[in-house]
Amino acid sequence: MRARRIIFVNRFYAPDYSATAQLLTDLAEKVDLAGVEVHVVTSRLDYLGGTLDRARRERLNGVRVHRIWTSRFGRGTLLGRSFDYFSFYLSGFVSLLSLAGRNDLIVAKTDPPLISIVAAIVARLKRSRLVNWLQDLFPEVAVELGIGVSNQLVFRVTRSMRNWSLNAADQNVVLGSMMGRRLRSQGIPASRILSISNWAVGRNLRPVARNDNPLIREWGLERPLIVGYSGNLGLAHDYSTILGTLRQLENNGNINFVFVGGGAGMRELRKKAEQERLSNILFKPYQPLERLAESLSVPDVHLVALEPRMEGLIVPSKIYGIVAVERPIAFIGSTDGEVGSLVLGEKLGCVVVPGDSTGLSAVLGRWAREPLELEEIRRNVRAHRREHYVQGGPIAKWHSLFSTLIRPSQPQSLART
Repeated sequence: MRARRIIFVNRFYAPDYSATAQLLTDLAEKVDLAGVEVHVVTSRLDYLGGTLDRARRERLNGVRVHRIWTSRFGRGTLLGRSFDYFSFYLSGFVSLLSLAGRNDLIVAKTDPPLISIVAAIVARLKRSRLVNWLQDLFPEVAVELGIGVSNQLVFRVTRSMRNWSLNAADQNVVLGSMMGRRLRSQGIPASRILSISNWAVGRNLRPVARNDNPLIREWGLERPLIVGYSGNLGLAHDYSTILGTLRQLENNGNINFVFVGGGAGMRELRKKAEQERLSNILFKPYQPLERLAESLSVPDVHLVALEPRMEGLIVPSKIYGIVAVERPIAFIGSTDGEVGSLVLGEKLGCVVVPGDSTGLSAVLGRWAREPLELEEIRRNVRAHRREHYVQGGPIAKWHSLFSTLIRPSQPQSLART
């Protein structure tokens, strides 16, 4: 009898370092069901638009990886990105059609947007099961950010097709309660919505003490308080409040700022900082996964930002890694959103509304002067991490879902966590 298959589909996979690739790699490698093969349909692109030098088919840690052809225009222009998306839809459709069979399980992430439609068509044709793993909600994200979908008719048709694919799925996995409410408002039954949070990516992601962290020495960070931002700073994130804070703390000799990552907001922030000759700011590219613990442990405080209008459409996954290294969070966004409620409710740091650079500057200045207050917050983060933020919890929920849907041909084993 042919083995059952779980087939993940997402544009990026290991060794790419993007958040979706790292999360997918963690999950795919931990699937442990007897009689079940794990496959990943992905591209040969990396997140920044380059090309991975990988074989079309390979096995990585037991996972069968299928790297399909796509165009390679990259993220520089909307037209080029659209061609890359469309070529992935076509190649992905052909690949899924050849791989999927009756009662196999297709798990579609949300890169590229609307891949759930392609997956739903294949699932219908091949009588496969379908789970959508929603990292964001498109086309709503595009409308809020003012990119790509401006015509109301196009928006309604696109959303209708998206909703059809969600209704066709056995389950739609969302990242939080607000995203779940958004789906219910679109007519997706609550019985087909399951909340499973993301988690901190990377193995052995633990805090690295300042005196033991080589990056702090390499980067020449010597001041009492290091404030950092890690990951993508894009259109959905408020960088203007961060810029205002940098201006106000320009002459504070107790604080170093370090920004690690990329994105449109990061490029604009760096441009402004260089134009205004703001000192005491260090910009670094994405760091290798094997140095993630060191990189995330560099800041004593992490900045996280999300435009309030994006609540329920996106959940910043960087908070999981920040908590994993036991660092306080300074969140710029809604006080009653997913992240703001968490930070305030669990006392994991502070929350300021977008535009309140003065308030954020005051808090950071106080933490630089009063390290005991910051240490108390860090103890709260440590306690929260122990109770909630481990890979085992979310991955165990995924494994339970797989066990329910895949119906292995042999008795299943227990999940590895």
